[in-house]
Amino acid sequence: MHIQVQYVYMSRRGGSRSGELTRQDVIDAAAGLVAEHGYAGLTMRALAQRCGVPTMTLYRHVRDKEDLLGALADGVLGELQLPEPGTLSWQQELAAVFRSVHDLLLKHPDVAEIAARQPVAGEALDALRRAGIEGEAAASAFATLFAFTLGFVQQQLLSAAPGSLARRQVVLERLPLDDFENLSRLSAVFLLRSSDRHFEEGLELIIRGLERSGETG
Repeated sequence: MHIQVQYVYMSRRGGSRSGELTRQDVIDAAAGLVAEHGYAGLTMRALAQRCGVPTMTLYRHVRDKEDLLGALADGVLGELQLPEPGTLSWQQELAAVFRSVHDLLLKHPDVAEIAARQPVAGEALDALRRAGIEGEAAASAFATLFAFTLGFVQQQLLSAAPGSLARRQVVLERLPLDDFENLSRLSAVFLLRSSDRHFEEGLELIIRGLERSGETG
């Protein structure tokens, strides 16, 4: 609402706001465009029109669109509910961090792609260090946890789409039983594998593996 009112005000003035525009103004206007049209509707030209300035003026405040997307992702990732340092075991802390990432990406599915590029590893890397996992091993562990979380969110979003369950059921029923015996036997599980419970189970499996890795490292 604030962005919309500001846009009307700028349009009525009929002039450029280039002298008073700030980086936060640009980010807020971009957030308004995304809220209305999704990330596909966020172009520098549309953003310039929203701000009431020439397109090139935006580059005084953001380096490029990548910088702008990063700023938007930072705003969303600021909603992460992270545990207080030192209040949980490293296993519990890892689970809490990636559970929060999972919930946030489900809430903001459009930001999943750009969130994948953002540095949300701080708390997770600290937990891994406490587990005795450092250096390249910690980077690999974090990448595994994040890829699992991001992939699971995408799977949940696809599964929630209208008609998704029926389509997957048709695919499974068409599989030759002799060639896909195990998959056919577990078809009901695969059809419903996108629940929050399955995410928790998968997260626990990864953390158990990391626990054993830390013990033998």
